[in-house]
Amino acid sequence: MRFVLDCSVAISWCMADENDTYANAIWNLML
Repeated sequence: MRFVLDCSVAISWCMADENDTYANAIWNLML
C-alpha cells in the first residue's frame, strides 16, 4: 500500500516510467 501511495504522489513518475516493469506493476495496482 505504501508503494501505491508513493506512486500517487509521484503520478508523473509512474506515467514517465510506464514501460518499466516495476512502475507498471504499481500503476496496475492503482487501477
